[in-house]
Amino acid sequence: MIAPEGVLGVGTGIDRIAEAFEAARADGRRAALMPYMMGGFPDLHRSREIALAYADAGADLVELGVPFSDPLADGPVIHAAGTAALRAGVRVQDVLELARTIAGRVPVIVMCYANPIYARGLDRFADALAGSGASGLIVPDLPHEEAPEVLEACERRGLALVPLLAPTTPEARLARIGERARGFLYTVSLTGTTGERAGLAEGLSGVISRAKRIRGSRCATSCSPSGTRSVSIRPAHARSHHHRRRALPVDRPLGDGDQGPPGHGDRPRPGRDRRRHPAHAGGLARPPRVARAGAVMRIRNRVLAGAACGALMATLAACGTTTTTTTTITGTALRIYSSLPLQGPESSEANDVLDAERLALQQAGGKVGRYTINLVSLNDATSAGWSPKLIAANSRTVIQRANAVAYIGELDPNASAQSIPLTNADDLLQVSPYDTAIGLTQATPAVPGSPDTYYQSLSTYGRTFGRVVPDDNDQAKAQLQVMEGKGLGVKKLFIAEDGGAYGDAIADAVQQDAAGAGITALAPVPVSAVHVQNLAASGADALFYGGVASAAADQLFNSAIAADAQLKLFGPGGLYTSSFTAGLSPAAQRATYLSEPGETTGELPAAGRAFLTAFKAAYHHVPWTQAIFGYAAMQAVLGSLQRSTAVQDRADDVTAFFATKNRSSALGTYSIDKAGDTSLAPYIFSRVKGGKLVAFKGLIVP
Repeated sequence: MIAPEGVLGVGTGIDRIAEAFEAARADGRRAALMPYMMGGFPDLHRSREIALAYADAGADLVELGVPFSDPLADGPVIHAAGTAALRAGVRVQDVLELARTIAGRVPVIVMCYANPIYARGLDRFADALAGSGASGLIVPDLPHEEAPEVLEACERRGLALVPLLAPTTPEARLARIGERARGFLYTVSLTGTTGERAGLAEGLSGVISRAKRIRGSRCATSCSPSGTRSVSIRPAHARSHHHRRRALPVDRPLGDGDQGPPGHGDRPRPGRDRRRHPAHAGGLARPPRVARAGAVMRIRNRVLAGAACGALMATLAACGTTTTTTTTITGTALRIYSSLPLQGPESSEANDVLDAERLALQQAGGKVGRYTINLVSLNDATSAGWSPKLIAANSRTVIQRANAVAYIGELDPNASAQSIPLTNADDLLQVSPYDTAIGLTQATPAVPGSPDTYYQSLSTYGRTFGRVVPDDNDQAKAQLQVMEGKGLGVKKLFIAEDGGAYGDAIADAVQQDAAGAGITALAPVPVSAVHVQNLAASGADALFYGGVASAAADQLFNSAIAADAQLKLFGPGGLYTSSFTAGLSPAAQRATYLSEPGETTGELPAAGRAFLTAFKAAYHHVPWTQAIFGYAAMQAVLGSLQRSTAVQDRADDVTAFFATKNRSSALGTYSIDKAGDTSLAPYIFSRVKGGKLVAFKGLIVP
């Protein structure tokens, strides 16, 4: 079935916070856990390790402090931690880079005093905050009356400005604050500065109850445990407040208590790392990925124990059972997410791909076995075209969803480079309907370290990305088949490239394979360095351009044909757009040959023709070529889920996809290899007539 919300937002910080609350409720109606850490304490390297330990240990959100010299809301321990970070040279940008480290894993709420924000410039700070991947901002010394400017800057960037409420906040003021709150309301559990306490403040339950009347379940309150061996907030206190809140920030820093003063608490002490922590007593499972050694291991245990807070800390499923939060899916209503450029120049093609995905799911009855499957659509483009930031935001949104079973995306060449690192980090199956970039699955000189550079958790999960569209190594072979074919007979080829990972990779592939087709290919030249005189002097009878549609591509084709009317012009799927062909001169149009993955109607197998008939019946128009690949991608995901030995285990779902063999589809019969690539490589070649692309040849690369 199709999710009733249709096209969701693009995965803003506000969305991610909401999803963290929802996910916490979904797995046992627990509160969400939001531990605090001081950015850059005790130093940037160990601070990064602490942040990763938080994410590994199962934190739902992370509150990340920016060190400041005059922190009026903080007690002596956090103040000292901030001072130590400042002495070590930590600055705002360092903390934002730290946020970037974990923002793909868990929503980050940055806590920063007003002075550093305004000293940097509000818009500049907000841009940097959004660029770090952070989800929200807390400004503890910003009164409600002075907040509108900061609130507007945050909202323009999809960030939540989280307000603070005290137990003493009057009813009328609470209502005014609540009206403009974003993300959640942070109910401070005590009066005065932060620090450990033997219990919760009087009146806290009242302010939580009042806050919840304004913002529903979206409120948080803080907990400051007083030690690692015992927790000062006792079960009686916990039970009295647990049902009234949904997030629990733990604001005790990691450098005090029995491990010494700030600046020294994270240094290993002999014998201390081997002690059993109360959180692991009684046979409770150790948190996953505990390979971080020394101080960080101890910190992780203290995070979980300090967060325990008696009965409140059912938050981590009995305070220690976090072994499956990143790999196991919950519930029987599962979601497949689709990320496509639903706005901008490719919106028509993308919406056809989305409709084809819907059609495949509908034909499957919206179910896999006992599981109901919902399709949720995310937009990854602005009016100008696909956006790397929006793709990254979409990916972060999806991996936070406890019921996400697969991610179908991306559509544009090399766009998946933005999403693969995030989906791989959470062991989520990603299937692209139309991204052909070589470096995503195979090594290419154009992308050093490819493809492994895209897989953040390769050593843990292996490959998690595949595609139903052939890669550009096959497209290079298809181009050369046409160049050497009857009527064209290309003998010498000049190659230009646009400098992008997609364009440079296919340009390299064409050069490497040209000799096998009996064509002499010159070394690729950056388009910015191509001069008409050099092209003419080369003696080439054809030009191949590796890249995507741009003004530079149009200018190159137009200039080349003006200098040599007999030249033949070739380009890959990145140029297969109306925006490119519209910029060509009449002479360049007549000389241009473009390829794209796909099959002409007459060459489609019976299942492909049946797809066209069903699509036209459902949506009342002939689909774009890309649509059939969206249909095939959805069918591939559903088929993998059907074959999976445990649908709720993401690792099994990925394994099932990579085990695809001799699958019959609308494109034909194909298998998926160990790199994630399809064995089927059909292409359409088109000429440009009257500004429009008209197919003249189809071929399948063996």
